[in-house]
Amino acid sequence: MDIHLYDSQGRHVGRNEQGGIDEEIPGAEYIEIPDLHEKTITVHEGDALDGYRFVLEGTGTGTFDFTVTSADHAQNSSDTVKYLAVPVTASTEASICQQQLTLSPFQQLFTAPLTKTYK
Repeated sequence: MDIHLYDSQGRHVGRNEQGGIDEEIPGAEYIEIPDLHEKTITVHEGDALDGYRFVLEGTGTGTFDFTVTSADHAQNSSDTVKYLAVPVTASTEASICQQQLTLSPFQQLFTAPLTKTYK
């Protein structure tokens, strides 16, 4: 599963078509840990009102989990939405706007640990 994050200005975080990594959103970072089958996108000091959109692209057959956490530092709290054991194929595509997740503003974290190694 490949993960991508876009903001309302069309800036991208995630793997690009050349296989490199884009971190175009200010304060964003993309971390990939192949041995753990984990991909993480973090936007430090992000604001959910900026219209973040997650795009998921299947790369094989299996299942994956993903979590979106929005931390409210002022209130010392966070909201988390988890999707577990989501079936995926190489043709799977999904797009989710953060506002659809009903999360409060501040830091956005998107993690996709794969529960199966893709072929």
